[in-house]
This record gives sequence, structure tokens and C-alpha cells, in this order.
Amino acid sequence: MELSVQNLIAFEALVQTGNMSRAAERLGLSQPALSWSLRQMEEKLGVTLFVRMKSGMALTHQGKILQKHAHELRNDWDRFHSALQENANEPQGTYTLGVFQTLAMFTLPRFYPQLAMAYPHIDLKLAHDGSQNIAEGVIKMKYDFGLVANPPRHPDLTIVDLYPDQVEFWVSNEPSPLQDPQNPVAVVSGTEGMLAGAFGYQEALAKGVIRSTRVLATTDLVVVVSLVKAGAAIGLLPKTIADHFAAGSIKPLAGGPIKEDVISLIWRHDAQRTRASRIIRETIIQALKANK
Repeated sequence: MELSVQNLIAFEALVQTGNMSRAAERLGLSQPALSWSLRQMEEKLGVTLFVRMKSGMALTHQGKILQKHAHELRNDWDRFHSALQENANEPQGTYTLGVFQTLAMFTLPRFYPQLAMAYPHIDLKLAHDGSQNIAEGVIKMKYDFGLVANPPRHPDLTIVDLYPDQVEFWVSNEPSPLQDPQNPVAVVSGTEGMLAGAFGYQEALAKGVIRSTRVLATTDLVVVVSLVKAGAAIGLLPKTIADHFAAGSIKPLAGGPIKEDVISLIWRHDAQRTRASRIIRETIIQALKANK
């Protein structure tokens, strides 16, 4: 059987004092409790460690062997315990952030550098999907955090709104015939979710704002931006993405519908209770609220 740290502490106290009552006093134990600890230690090892003499307690040969190694074992334990405490105080762990790919391109540069520099033992993994799927993934604990647009108000979610956005149609500053909303051969580009949703393209068709039924779907809004800049399509885009990636070279379509959005950070309040998870969310919130 293995010795416990408490056994080693009791043994060292007995070696140093050579007296059962003084060792018990030093350890804050009763003498019977210390005697029991010594008997337990000897039973575990199958040897006698001390002999009792009129002058006190003397080590046996086996006791001297243990004395030789006990201090080293205690030092090893102390170093191990210190290492555990240091790691416990050092935020660490691997966390998954669900975020739409283009939104990641816009938001990550604003918070990830300071997180990576200040906390090298926190590993962040990315998962790209649409906002609805990410929210479901956070609820089901597939993802630790989500950066999403218009998350559902679910009882298990904590939601912090970061900044407002709006989705609208965009054309180049000098629109081409393919960007004429009344031209039947015009092209509309956006994500499949945006193009299929009740708002946006379908609403614009219903209201006669756009006449064309030609669409070019993609999973990357930066592709939509490039098409708009090239005059190849009318783009359905969030304003933050259009402003960030087009730098004033495109403009909103006059008379087009506008949908108000909010970008939020979400997590399950019952799952993210570590210091590292708190640091991740605080870093994101501070960085993105400051740069809205």
C-alpha cells in the first residue's frame, strides 16, 4: 500500500522531535491519533520504523531508509502541488466559438490578438455555420460560444448584444445593367439563407423593388462584396460587412428594404463557469462593444 502525504508529515515530525507527545503537539493532533497514524504507516510498509526507548523514539534500520527518502518525497509533492496551483490559477483550456465565416473575418481581428497574447494557454477553435445552426449548437453544447445575428431567446442561453447591424441591397457606385433592379436579367447574390428568407430578396420581389429572378448563392459574403464591386450582381449584405470589405466603393440600393439586425455573443450560463470562459467572453464583449 502507498503512503499518504499525511503519513510522511507525521513521520518527519516524529523524526525531528523524537517524542510522540511533542510531535503530536507540533502537528495539532492528539497523541492517540498520531500513534494510530504511525501504526497505519508501519502496516502499509510491513516494517517497524521506530523503537521506543527511555530517551525517546529511535529509528530502526528501515526507518532510516525511509528518512533518507521522505524529505525528497515531500519536496516532490510540494513541487507537484505548486505546479497544480499555478495551473489552476493560469486560465487554460480549449473552447469552440461558432461564427459565420465572414462575420469571423470582421470580428476576430478585433478581439483575438489580445486574447492570444495575454492568455497563451487558452486555445480557441472556430466552427463556421449560419447563426441559427450556431445557436442550436450552443444550446446543445456542441459549441461553447456563438457570435450570431438575432439569436433566439432561449431559457438556457445568456445573450449579450454587441452591436447593431442592418441587411440591405448593395450595388457598385456606378451600377452596371446587371445591377439595375428593374432589368429582368439582373443578378442578385447573397447567402442561401438570405435569398430564401421572407425578408430581403423575396420581399423585394413581392414589392416590385427587384424584377429579376436570377440569383447567385454563396456561403461567403466576401464573394458577394467582390461581385457587387465588379458590377456583376446586386448584393444582399450586412452594412458592417459592406463597409468593411468594400471601403466606400459600393452603395445601398435606393428604395430597397432594410432589415435591422443585432450581433450577439451567446453561451449556456450553466456550462461556461470557468475562469477561462469568463475571460473569453469579457475579451469579446469589451473589444466588439468598443468597435461597433
